[in-house]
Amino acid sequence: MTDCNSKVITEAMQSRIKSFVKKAKIIHGGRYDYSLTTFIDSKYKVNIICKKHGVFEQTIYRHLQGRGCSRCSGNIKFQDEMIADFRRVHGDKYDYSQVVYVNAKTKIKIICPLHGEFWQTPDNHKKYGGCYECVGMSKIGVPLRWLEENKYCNSDECLIWPFSLFPDGYGQVRYKGRSQNASRVMCIFSHGKPIYQGLEAAHSCGKGHLGCVNPKHLRWDTPKGNCLDKLEHGTDTRGEKNWNAKLTVDAVREIRRAYSDATKESLAEKFGVHVTTIRDVFKGRSWAWLE
Repeated sequence: MTDCNSKVITEAMQSRIKSFVKKAKIIHGGRYDYSLTTFIDSKYKVNIICKKHGVFEQTIYRHLQGRGCSRCSGNIKFQDEMIADFRRVHGDKYDYSQVVYVNAKTKIKIICPLHGEFWQTPDNHKKYGGCYECVGMSKIGVPLRWLEENKYCNSDECLIWPFSLFPDGYGQVRYKGRSQNASRVMCIFSHGKPIYQGLEAAHSCGKGHLGCVNPKHLRWDTPKGNCLDKLEHGTDTRGEKNWNAKLTVDAVREIRRAYSDATKESLAEKFGVHVTTIRDVFKGRSWAWLE
């Protein structure tokens, strides 16, 4: 390689580094120092200096997607959100004082008041996982046996699920290796499997959110039909009514108005959510029903 070629490559690299730093500062402000970033390649991690916690490595793509120092304030915000989600699922059963959130797949330390410390990924814990010893103490077969015994229930009164519940009040049961809605499993036991994919277990009584699994109140219906049912019964859980909602109706409308003039990252920071939440709103993956 000639000196001339080397100089051209060096200038091109410097240009790419400047472009990266400019974009990064728009997203992260003055939180990070990029003086150690001397090489740019999308396949490799670069050295970035967190002014609070020191040097860390990260790919350019993830950094420009809004990711940063895993120990920094941004992650503390996500940690607080995650713990709030945990409490919606598990209430005050567990102690989260030792939690250090890194990402959804990295295990965190949780304290069970009965059995002490255990480690679990945030994803699993949020999806109704819990202390392994507590789970082992409950007999998984009992709830299924209860459904089997009551699939020919003749009462016109609501049959209330006596076991664990999802945060929205619907019955929860372990069936075929995963946690499922008890109403759906009862519908399978009493009416057979749905004739095609996508059908939902709908309640004629409008009391599914109160734990009703009476097979006489259940039928297979389309998502639209089930949604209309819930609207009629006043049990619709769209938008802010959903226990897991991160945004309000007003916030969604403001995001839609501002989307063309603001970055996803700035909107995410303003409303305290992840950039993917903003993107899903704009693309209609969430809140599509809101006009």
